[in-house]
Amino acid sequence: MTDDPDYARISALLTSYWKGAVIYSAFKIGLFEALNSGKASLDEISDATNCIPRLILQVLDCLERMRLVKSQGKNWELTTDGMSLTRMAEYSLSSSAIMWWQEHLETWRNLDYTLKTGKPAFEKIYGKPIFEWFEKNEEERKLYQESMREYARIDYRKVPEIINKYKPKRLIDIGGGTGALCEMILESNPNLEVHLLEKPEVIQEAKKKNRGKTLKIKLIPGDFFNLPKSEYDAVVLSRVLHDWEDIKSVQILEEVRNILSKRGHLFIIERLPETTREMSLVNLDLAVTTGGMERLFQEYTKLLSHVDFVIIDNISLENGYHVLITESRVCARARAVRRRRGGCMGWGGRLSSG
Repeated sequence: MTDDPDYARISALLTSYWKGAVIYSAFKIGLFEALNSGKASLDEISDATNCIPRLILQVLDCLERMRLVKSQGKNWELTTDGMSLTRMAEYSLSSSAIMWWQEHLETWRNLDYTLKTGKPAFEKIYGKPIFEWFEKNEEERKLYQESMREYARIDYRKVPEIINKYKPKRLIDIGGGTGALCEMILESNPNLEVHLLEKPEVIQEAKKKNRGKTLKIKLIPGDFFNLPKSEYDAVVLSRVLHDWEDIKSVQILEEVRNILSKRGHLFIIERLPETTREMSLVNLDLAVTTGGMERLFQEYTKLLSHVDFVIIDNISLENGYHVLITESRVCARARAVRRRRGGCMGWGGRLSSG
């Protein structure tokens, strides 16, 4: 006799989206902002959100189980995690709370199309590849860029220190959104010449984002499949390659090779799972939106070999992200010769597991 199926667990899986829907709706009605200034009663929250008290109480109960709010007597307040969903938080996820429940949600509803065709469901629904669609849809593009900016500020806090140890003089962040990482790098190294290359419409948003900081960043409208001719001793590709299949990724890397100085370094920031199955949900999200994929260390090694680059270090960041520091094979060989002869190899000459 076999055990009965765990119907409660299965039902919970089928309705797992309810939790995200509660957070999304709570953000839309302004509940997190209503609690941003401190404790509030149910009636005060109801008045601030213009919602029915009985139903707001259900929302608060759900959020408390998710450890986003907590109750004290008749009052409610945000937890530390809940604070991250307010716009004024130092490291906010407020834009992300909205983004995942718009085009992304509709795209996931068509996952079966991608499974059968291998093509992004986004293109089927919206008629264009996602980044081309963003060009013509301003509000959605701004939301996406703000969400990516939020994640960059959280995940990339160690990156400036890593880059500075290589003592670059001229750096370009290719596809770096509205410049969050560029700003962080400049804060740690004000004398560094920092450039940001992005699509023209994103560059316009970068100009408006933070004039005090972005005025110090040279903003270059362009396309990373056709980079303007220049030379840099540091190039950054953050969350770029995972959006593209191998052929397109090699094309991007070829463009990077053409602008990187002989002794320069390419810094690749991506998730780096130990096994393909570890990233199944993330890979499905990339499959339905961009057609890209997360890659293993050995897959990046192979990808970089097409442009004669090698990985010289691998440093872990927050939330599963890594920095792969790469350079030309010729430079790596020359440094290995100097090491054998007893010369100074400099920082970053080892290959670590992260």
